[in-house]
This record gives sequence, structure tokens and C-alpha cells, in this order.
Amino acid sequence: MAAGYHDIAQRLRAAHGGSTVAPLRDGLPPLNTGGANAGQSINTAHWVAEGRRVVGRKAGLTAKAV
Repeated sequence: MAAGYHDIAQRLRAAHGGSTVAPLRDGLPPLNTGGANAGQSINTAHWVAEGRRVVGRKAGLTAKAV
């Protein structure tokens, strides 16, 4: 995966920990769903390596308006 995705994933983890982070738009365009999914996969792997476990899956876009 692109190094930029790892940076985005790390920034999201920092935000999860309570840190304020700059907007992600500098590294991830709004319609880049592949990049968003890559960041999510990177963070899922990170959290699993830290001892967490996956207990569910995201269903995706289910709202008619979306």
C-alpha cells in the first residue's frame, strides 16, 4: 500500500487517542474510496496486532439517499 495511506492511518489513530490532527484532505481526496478503505485496513491490522479483535464488519452504503 502507498506510504501516504500509512500516514493517513497513523493520523487517524492519533485522533482516536485524543490528539488534534490536520484535515486529511491533503493526503486523501474526498472521493478516494480505495484510499479510505486502505487506511481502514491498515488500522484494522494495527489494532489486531495490538491485541484487539474484529467483532463485526461494516455493512457499507445502505441508505437510499447515498
